[in-house]
Amino acid sequence: MLILESKGTPNIILDIVNKYENEILNGIKSFLPINISINEKKLVANLEIIFNHGNRFTGNINFKECVDSNFKNCVINIDLPNINIDLIIKSLIHELTHLYELYQIKDFYSETKWKRTEVLYDTRTQNINSEIHYFRDIFYLSLPYEVNARVSSLYKYLFDTQIKDRDKLEKILINTMEWKNMLNLKNFSYKELYDNLMIKYINNKRFLYDIFNLFNLKMNIKTKINSDIDLYNYLKNSSKYFKSVSSNYKKKIIKVLYRVIDDRIDEGYWTMPTKIVVYEDYIKENKKENKDINYLNFL
Repeated sequence: MLILESKGTPNIILDIVNKYENEILNGIKSFLPINISINEKKLVANLEIIFNHGNRFTGNINFKECVDSNFKNCVINIDLPNINIDLIIKSLIHELTHLYELYQIKDFYSETKWKRTEVLYDTRTQNINSEIHYFRDIFYLSLPYEVNARVSSLYKYLFDTQIKDRDKLEKILINTMEWKNMLNLKNFSYKELYDNLMIKYINNKRFLYDIFNLFNLKMNIKTKINSDIDLYNYLKNSSKYFKSVSSNYKKKIIKVLYRVIDDRIDEGYWTMPTKIVVYEDYIKENKKENKDINYLNFL
């Protein structure tokens, strides 16, 4: 489990970003991969960072291959639609935090909830319908290491604005993807999701139950769904869990905000990004793509 330091970002991550600042900036401008050999007490890894043209600022790490290679083959991909250094570094810190946390749990990786991520990654591009994809994405946002990485990415991003005023910093914060993802968890629409599922699967309820039972089996969740009321209660309980995660997530973000203000005022402190899951917008977007369930390929 990652123990976040007071600023929300492990010092080692900020050290890496500062140490390799020139290489990172050159890689961003040239779109050439950079190779970093990290040899620290709490993190030893051979890392390649690849910058790609993309539609939005996002990133990923080959976490399973990284662990299986004993951290000798770790690759972080950062997608960027344009050269916005702050947003690119924010995405990079997110993925570096994943790398750091993976190294801390490398001896018992298979026993952690990172195994759930393997399944969720495999379902990202499956032709599952919009409603179930919505649930899958919210579930992904709730994973503890995903929350940690999102919080971790905020400190440097906010600090580098050089703003000391709390109100101005708050306005920047609430427009970040990290803040919006927190709201996505808080505002999970379980009633609306349930109603739409009931309509879509009115003639095939058993199929619907099996989809969620298969998901729970893969996620190592013991809940079994065999009726409409089972599904309703499952989604309702999931909503309670998502709201609980959201509350803790928000507290961590606010803690980072105040640490940024303190450090910026002190001036002695040294220094050198996910699609929004709003239910209505998500469903509309996926309906445009005419996605539907393919049970044989799902999970």
